[in-house]
Amino acid sequence: MAHRMPLAEVTRKIKIVQGKKAPSPLHPDPTKSNELMQEWADASSYDCLPLQVRSALATNARNRIGKIEAALLDPNVSDNIPITEEELVRSLEKAKL
Repeated sequence: MAHRMPLAEVTRKIKIVQGKKAPSPLHPDPTKSNELMQEWADASSYDCLPLQVRSALATNARNRIGKIEAALLDPNVSDNIPITEEELVRSLEKAKL
């Protein structure tokens, strides 16, 4: 094995040596698989959401931007306060969703 081999390839080779089967492809025809993925992507796009949902998302985005801009302009808001470990953990947990 080359030292620059991708990790996924190394893992695959290790599994072969261990006697574990490699997972079979989800669809035998890659072209059809790509078509199905594109259909799903199109159907789940923002444009396919109901108008009421798109409107709520836009409103929430405007509200977030407004709050950020207000905080940036407020001289009483300090941005040099270090975050706590709890805040870091909570933000990392949310990022995993």
